Parts: sequence; structure tokens; C-alpha cells
Amino acid sequence: HAHEVNIWPNPASNQINISTPSPFEAVQILSMDGSLIQELQFSSPRNSETISVDGLAAGLYIVQCSGATWVARSRLVVE
Repeated sequence: HAHEVNIWPNPASNQINISTPSPFEAVQILSMDGSLIQELQFSSPRNSETISVDGLAAGLYIVQCSGATWVARSRLVVE
């Protein structure tokens, strides 16, 4: 089934909340050209997490969540 990454607020300035229907084990923030900017690995899978985007320059990013057998992406605007 389709995996959806919900991100709010979007646009964001200091932190974002991420939620997914299936538990995820890692979150990566990628630049639009696919370069890895930030990666978070969790010791136990979760359906939601709050992440700081304080250090990110204003612009467009891809937030990628991955579970045991799936990967899903969503766009994020940082102001």
C-alpha cells in the first residue's frame, strides 16, 4: 500500500513534525539534487517524530522516511 509522509508546518522555519501510517526507522533530509543534508536513525520504529530544521538554509528539501520494507518522500519548504 502507498506510504504517505505528513509534514507540518510546511513551510517551516525551526522544526517540523513528521507522521506516517507505518512506523519508520530513519529520516533523511535531502537537497533537491539528492545530496544528504541530515540523517536521523531511531533505535525503535515510530509513527511520528519532531525534527529541528533550524540549521537549514531557506529553500526546498526532500524529507525521506524509511521503514523496514518501504521508503516514502515528501517535499519540505524551509523559510
